[in-house]
Amino acid sequence: MNVLQIITNKILKTRRKGLLLWLFMVCVLSLSAEPMPVTLSVNGTPCLYAENENTWYVAVYLPSQGELNATLAIQGKDGRQARLLSLDGKSISTPTTTVTGWNEGVHTLVFTLDGTRQECGLVFSSLPIVKMDIDMTYPLDKERSAPAKVVIADALSRLEGSKMFESDAWVHYRGGSTLNYDKKSFTVQFVNEKGKDRKATLLNIRRDDKWILDAMTLDPSRMRNRLCFDIYNGLSTLRDAEMLRNGSRGEYVELLLNGSYHGLFCLSDKVNRSLLGLKKAQGQTIRGLLYKCSTNEDSGIFLRRPDTPARTDTTHLYCWELKHPDELPSETAWQPLLDLMDFCMATADNPQEASEQLFNHFE
Repeated sequence: MNVLQIITNKILKTRRKGLLLWLFMVCVLSLSAEPMPVTLSVNGTPCLYAENENTWYVAVYLPSQGELNATLAIQGKDGRQARLLSLDGKSISTPTTTVTGWNEGVHTLVFTLDGTRQECGLVFSSLPIVKMDIDMTYPLDKERSAPAKVVIADALSRLEGSKMFESDAWVHYRGGSTLNYDKKSFTVQFVNEKGKDRKATLLNIRRDDKWILDAMTLDPSRMRNRLCFDIYNGLSTLRDAEMLRNGSRGEYVELLLNGSYHGLFCLSDKVNRSLLGLKKAQGQTIRGLLYKCSTNEDSGIFLRRPDTPARTDTTHLYCWELKHPDELPSETAWQPLLDLMDFCMATADNPQEASEQLFNHFE
């Protein structure tokens, strides 16, 4: 039992009521849970610990049968002695044990630490596990980022050739209406110890420094966005030796956020200049363009040009954002998009003419 649990139990046994007790409870419960003084691995994959739940989560290779042969290894930190005792009441006499119903709820793991009996939960998952601890003393929203520690565990060694990846990061929320929900999506920017951008190859997707944790909040199937991009990538004309593609790729993961399980997410790369193979601007010469539609206005969905004059000296035009080259907002940068809007408006009443001219009008 940790210090937080002891203090909380003593408070609950008292009969005092009122504001003072309530304030004390809030202060106590706001303390961070103690970190686990041991490390645990299953079949060589590190387990990630959810402090608020006293539960380990581990990614395992999906077994073909209903049973999982798990080789557990535990080690105390700072020279402390740890030894495994049992899993779900079954004594662990050898490192490898058979887990029946491995994917059914929380299993009970018992071990000793310096001779003292300890008990915790253990959850097996066929998906990679992401543990993200955000410093919530920083303001965090869609525009402002907060520092974080990110650890990813994968049983298939798809993290730079390893089963675990650790990095400092800056994270911020992403999305529109989904920001009103408790389960939000994140943009994660990995950085090294000097605060510089850090690129990594995660889950065999590609090498980059900025990633998306998509909460898929408004999609009950949790597959609509991923399926659409997979089909889109299958139609891509950019498939070549450089592995370029038009859309993002992603893998499902389970997220532990600030010490608690936070659900199913999709870890995916971002559609950006490097993904599309766009060349950097050379001086004032633009050699590739990337726009992003930020809202569902008519100028975005139907490419209708509003009556208001177009201001081209900023990175935002109507509901569009100039993502590349964002350092050169100009009439030259925005003109291709304006031409597309004019073409769509001119052919709006003649779909056949639009389809005949579209591929001749634009490369």
